[in-house]
Amino acid sequence: MENLGYLFAAFAAIWVLLFYYVQRMNSKQKQMMKDLEALRQIVEEKKG
Repeated sequence: MENLGYLFAAFAAIWVLLFYYVQRMNSKQKQMMKDLEALRQIVEEKKG
């Protein structure tokens, strides 16, 4: 039980990294959706 602090630190670090990864992917997805909408508008302008 003397290594419980290390276990907690590793567990906390994994959760922090996971949260960071999810936030980053969410941000990238939002940017991709904006880009996709811009491309859709360009295509519509070219068609019409």
